[in-house]
Amino acid sequence: MATSILEKTKIEFNDEAKRMLEKAMKEDENLHLRRKAAIALFRHGDRDGSVVSSLNEAKVNDPELGNEVTRLLDNLGK
Repeated sequence: MATSILEKTKIEFNDEAKRMLEKAMKEDENLHLRRKAAIALFRHGDRDGSVVSSLNEAKVNDPELGNEVTRLLDNLGK
């Protein structure tokens, strides 16, 4: 639940929130949660290779998140 809240918030992350999301993105057993954590990090400016890689993988393999991720990545160059 925390990941979903952090994904939608406009408030800047503190270091603890960012670490929690990074850990969730890399280690959580739930693949959907890992992808949501990557979305949250990306929305808050994290363009690390592991974040973008996770988003690209979700774009191709997750019908539920594919459109959202496509919009995020398409707006990257704008």
